Formats: sequence, C-alpha cells, structure tokens
Amino acid sequence: MSHDTSYWKYIREKTNSENNDSKNPKRSLRSLFQDNQFLPKVFPILFGHDYFVKKSLKKVQLSANSEVNVLDIGCGEGIAYAKGMKNINFHGVDIGGFPKEITIEHGYTSALEYGSNGEIPIDDHSVDTFLLINVNAHIVDDLLISLLNKAKKKLVTPQNKFFMVIELNNYGISYKILRFFSKKKLEDLILKQDHINFLFENQFDQLILSNGIEIKSKETIYGDFLPYTTYELYFLDKNSFASKIRWLYIPFNIVVSIFENLLRPFSGYKKGNRHMVGYTCSFTV
Repeated sequence: MSHDTSYWKYIREKTNSENNDSKNPKRSLRSLFQDNQFLPKVFPILFGHDYFVKKSLKKVQLSANSEVNVLDIGCGEGIAYAKGMKNINFHGVDIGGFPKEITIEHGYTSALEYGSNGEIPIDDHSVDTFLLINVNAHIVDDLLISLLNKAKKKLVTPQNKFFMVIELNNYGISYKILRFFSKKKLEDLILKQDHINFLFENQFDQLILSNGIEIKSKETIYGDFLPYTTYELYFLDKNSFASKIRWLYIPFNIVVSIFENLLRPFSGYKKGNRHMVGYTCSFTV
C-alpha cells in the first residue's frame, strides 16, 4: 500500500488514534505504572527504556558539547523525563489524536503531526539525532523504512547516530507462559494491542540492514514489557468486573515485573528471546 493519505487514514483507524481524547487528558494513578512515570525513577536500570535513552542522549550531548535537538518519532505522550534533561530540546511528531498537551507538559519544545504523506514537518538538517521508541510493531515494514529515510533528511549530518527501542516477538519466558495456556489467545491479544507487524529480532535486523542502516550496538531493555498490559488482558476479560478495579493491578504489575527481571539471568535472554532491544544505529548511504 502506498504512503498516501489513504494509508495514513488506515493506520489511524487501525491504532484507534483518532478516538484518543487529546483535550483535557486525565492522569490516573495506574498510569504512573503503565507509562514509565514511577518505576524507572525507583529502578532506573531494571525498569523501562528510560535508562537506555537517557544514557544514549547524554553521549550525544557530550560529543556535541552544546545544545542538542532531538526528534522523537511516534512520540505519543513523550518521554516523561524530557523536562529534566538540560540543554536538550525535544521535538515530537505523531499521527493525529495524540495528547499534545501532555507531550508539552513533559518538556517538549514542539508536538507536531505528520503530513498527509507521512512527512515530518520540521526543517531538514535541523536535529542532531532522533528516537523511535516502541513504534515498529504498530506500522508495516515499508512505512517504517519510509519514516527512517524521512528522519535521515532531518539530521544535521546523515551519519549521526540515532536510537530505537524495538518491540519484538520472541520465545522468552513471558510468551512461553502465555503460549502454554493458549497460543491463539496470545496472538489475538497482540493484535488487539495494535501490533500489526510484530517481527522476531533476526527479521528486524535483516530489514534495517538491507535498507542502508548499520547497527552500531544493541542491548536488552529490562522491564516495561508484558506485565502492564498483557497479563491483565490475557487472564481477565477487558470488560469484566475485576478488570475495572484498576488499582488492584498496581501491586500485581510490580510483582510480575520483578519476577520477569529476576528470571532473566536464567532464561537465556539472547537473540530471539528478547522482547525489547535498544538499537544504536547510523545510515550507511
């Protein structure tokens, strides 16, 4: 499918983005645990992608030795700690319907929407690096590559490093547990979470390598993967009475997250068994 207005309309419909209430967004206690507001501050290395992104951006800042402009592609609410990072300007872009007010509250200089053809509405050669955080599974391969190529034009220098947190299909412990109970239910749940293109790690590597992108390094992203959403929806129907008592899931999510991280040393979290991986990349052409 071509990258025209109809394709972006399809993505909006598939991800239900037009139905997001971007006016007067409300924050719930449970959201603190769902979108990395609390746990990364308590366990900065074990939980979330925060540690990887902050560490990576600090390296860019040190090498630049000046103010850094960062483009966050598919920003959603933005990364919550952006306001606390000095001398870094964050610019977010996403499809229509995302909560721009919260993005700005999180310290972003701008919160923009893609053009009708997926164009990124900022000047070429205006950012030092860009981020792609948990976007890959929600769009098809050719659209991902198109976005990366558009982002390349925004870099001050095309050879600058950029960073991706990639969500992957895998054979790790969580998926093994859920597949044991019902493989079909897990697959249906993945689709319900808008994972329309959920690749294994070797598939994703091949995709970007074959499109002129060099992988500088990779590292496992700890925590922040299935517990917050998947276990809850897998074992309880979304509309059940129990699922509506949301505060009950706060201790449950904490316990499951700790369980996941404690098992990692024993579960062989090597290539193919990782759910979230932090990529440091650059363009080769």
